[in-house]
Amino acid sequence: MSPYVMIGAFVVVNFLDFVMLYCFGKNITRRKIEFFSWSNSVVLGWKNSALKIPVFLFCIFYAVTLGILLYTLDGHTFRLVGTITDIVVVKMLFKRSFIDSLLIYALVLFCGVILQGLTILVLMPILTYEILLMLVSQVLTAIIVITLCNKAQIFKVFNYFKTNVLLKMVFLIIAAVIIGFFFFLNFENNPTYIAYFLGLIFLILFVLTPLWLRLYKRLETDVKRAHFITNKILAAYFSAEMTEDIHEIREELKNLLAHVSPESAMEKIVNDDMEAMISSFIEKKKKQHQVKVDVVTEVNHFENHKTVKSGAMLSFLGLLLDNAFEAETEKPILIDYGSVHHACHLTLSNEYLQTRNTNLEMMFEKRYSTKGDYGRGYGLYELKKEVEELGGQINCFDVYNETYDAYYLTFVIEFRN
Repeated sequence: MSPYVMIGAFVVVNFLDFVMLYCFGKNITRRKIEFFSWSNSVVLGWKNSALKIPVFLFCIFYAVTLGILLYTLDGHTFRLVGTITDIVVVKMLFKRSFIDSLLIYALVLFCGVILQGLTILVLMPILTYEILLMLVSQVLTAIIVITLCNKAQIFKVFNYFKTNVLLKMVFLIIAAVIIGFFFFLNFENNPTYIAYFLGLIFLILFVLTPLWLRLYKRLETDVKRAHFITNKILAAYFSAEMTEDIHEIREELKNLLAHVSPESAMEKIVNDDMEAMISSFIEKKKKQHQVKVDVVTEVNHFENHKTVKSGAMLSFLGLLLDNAFEAETEKPILIDYGSVHHACHLTLSNEYLQTRNTNLEMMFEKRYSTKGDYGRGYGLYELKKEVEELGGQINCFDVYNETYDAYYLTFVIEFRN
């Protein structure tokens, strides 16, 4: 077969690889698919200068370059180059952490390999010509992946893996065992073969190390110290009952917080300024969740509400922030708080991906979760219950925000009495 035909086929294969990678990543990061848009370009920086190119042009460059490399390099060398290239592309396109980029790539690879394997099994009796079989199976795989990315909520799978430390560890250990099995089963005394497989195993171990540490920390906090924390809470309650010294009570609560959540330990804050209090509270929550998203606040605290304490409003804000941070939005989170003697309100808005099966009316139902995880869905239910017990009301709705060019999910808590 002509080398030009072969290279052309490899270019098409890599073009479709990039398209699947892009669509998959866009679903995970909950962004619109804008393949031809300048506003969604790839930014290449070099010595304080930047070049913006549309994703489509970047895809063409990627496909041609890797298509030629696939033809000229041996299989193991190309796997090594292709894997590194794909991880860099994911990092560049979606601006996620290195570990998140690895996870996105792993999910794309897993999905693509399974689907293409199935299509090849179906087509093999029909198409005996190898290059044609490869092209047709790649086209069918791309169609299935693009359809899934437009119809399914793949980001839920990603978030589930990302937030479930134990599942992530099991997945990585199984992957390491499978890679090690293939490494020894088909061993070749080839430098690129050895570098490729050992590199994959090293990457897995690199990701596993912080997971082991996090799991150990969680076990230490949640299991080993459970009785200790219970006794500290009980002791703090009795100390508060036996003293009228507000500073002593604050110190007890500060020590208790340091035991329950060391990363949220509070420094001294301005306790007569609600705006500073909310700002400090938000920063602590961001540190707790390890996020860097902007939070835009507007605070108009003229006087305390006659029945609803400031601490209760901070508690409500904390729960809404937990949900907003877990949504992994890159758009700013908007907060509006106001309080006078007879009325107070708290509004929080975060970017929201509209889907057909999201029912906002069920948002506050017990066990209903926008993340679709079993065992969740209690936070908003308990929040609504507490707000209504205090004589207030809570509502949620979605609205398009022109400033940030995105739909926002907005929660409003109001007390008017």
